[in-house]
Order: sequence, then structure tokens, then C-alpha cells
Amino acid sequence: MHNLDELVREYDIKDGVLKVVCVGCEIDLFNCSSEEAIKAFSQILIIGIYGSRELVTKLKKCGFKTKILERHYYLFPKNKKRRVIFSVILAEKSIVSMR
Repeated sequence: MHNLDELVREYDIKDGVLKVVCVGCEIDLFNCSSEEAIKAFSQILIIGIYGSRELVTKLKKCGFKTKILERHYYLFPKNKKRRVIFSVILAEKSIVSMR
């Protein structure tokens, strides 16, 4: 897995759009990436398991507005007390109006 710093540097990304689909590693991806690399994107769509609160906090810290588009809870068949939380998160850079 690459971190966002490597991708931004390798492809010279400025104002990019990012779609993240990595089952269970989305938190590590953002925790291992600098704020500058995250800010190289204007929109980020994350399809993830667990950690939506942690991801939203990180994205807001980087200046993004966030919205949970979907959230689903699934129970494990063999252990009904254990559940998986599946979330779809949209993050867009907050734009400050200059008047």
C-alpha cells in the first residue's frame, strides 16, 4: 500500500479527486499520510469499514467538509454480538467566500 504522500509526489497531484476503497486499511492510509498530501485533493470518497469517526475527524482537521452518504451495520453470522460497520464518506474542501 502506498501512502498519499507518495502518490501526490509521483503524479504531481494538485486539486485532485480521490476514491479510497481498501477494506480495513483506510485509517492506516490517512494516518500514514501528511496533511499536505491530503490537502492535495479537493474531493475524497471513502468506502470503508469501521473508523468513520476517526476519518471524519482527520479530514475536518485538514479543512474538509464531510458527509456520511451511507452507513450499514452487519452482524457476523457465527457471532451475533459482533458487527461490521460499513460507511461511505464524502469529503470536499471547504471553500471560503472572498467578498
